[in-house]
Amino acid sequence: MICVGSSYAVVPSEPTPTGIFPVSLCDQIKLSFHGPILLVYKPNFTSTSSHSSPIQILKNSLSRALVHYYPLSARLCLIHGGCYELHCFAQGVQLLEATCEANLDYLRDFTPTQFVEQLMPKIDYNRPIQHIPLLAVQLTRFSCGGLTLGVALCRAVNDGSAVSGFLNSWAKLARGDKLGLGEMPFLDRTLLDSWRLNKEPRFIHTEFHPPPFWTGRLADTKYEPKGSIFKISKDQVQKLKNRAREPLGGSQQQLPYTSFEVITGHLWKCVSKARSEGHERDEEQVLLKHVCLQSSHLDALKNLFYEDLEDELAPSSKL
Repeated sequence: MICVGSSYAVVPSEPTPTGIFPVSLCDQIKLSFHGPILLVYKPNFTSTSSHSSPIQILKNSLSRALVHYYPLSARLCLIHGGCYELHCFAQGVQLLEATCEANLDYLRDFTPTQFVEQLMPKIDYNRPIQHIPLLAVQLTRFSCGGLTLGVALCRAVNDGSAVSGFLNSWAKLARGDKLGLGEMPFLDRTLLDSWRLNKEPRFIHTEFHPPPFWTGRLADTKYEPKGSIFKISKDQVQKLKNRAREPLGGSQQQLPYTSFEVITGHLWKCVSKARSEGHERDEEQVLLKHVCLQSSHLDALKNLFYEDLEDELAPSSKL
């Protein structure tokens, strides 16, 4: 139903800094994988803003955006100890153009299905990592005139705020506008180069440990992951908050838990229960939770630092 017709390599439109740059410890544990983002645009038959084709607009604006976000056109390379570094030599990003015979209504509620996955650029992780682009984009044209833009960004070089800043900058350039001085990303990666400290850790960082191996039936059988959408009402979230705030051990102190925290805790509890049904009670469960450092520790950088400023906490338990 979806046919990829063309593939383009997009490089920065102007010369950019080159060299080998460090990858912080926080980024090392999220390597090789790309975070998917799907943008949907309904048909707009009344727009007369430009006569250029969408793919040409995307190519030109992306090339200009990469001048300011040049680490996205770099490649990760393996070094000693199973760690990685960033080789910035304007290798470029991948831009795909595809067509679909269906219309946008076929997407329905965006449940992760095989059809929705085809709207995202496919990353071949069997290739050497130094040949895998950090950014891949797929433009899909629907028969109704609508468009989708599937964006796959490597998690090692960005966090949520950085991705948002990049997409907003790219959109502004695609509209023909220019970026202001306050919209330029901060790209001095040496500020988060923890390797330069050359000191032993003061305590054990379990978040950097490899994930535990599955045991029992989960280790013996190959399971195909399936996506689902859970709809949780406001009242259900409030019930979880009330339950989490119940005093424990005679303490009268009530902690203000966020919606994210209570939903994450509830899902972790459900997953742990489900995995314990197979008598795998000695299997260790690990939950990684992102903590944003931008607002609490690096206020001066605000949202302009284009690197991962999220740390991870890794609480674990045994069933």
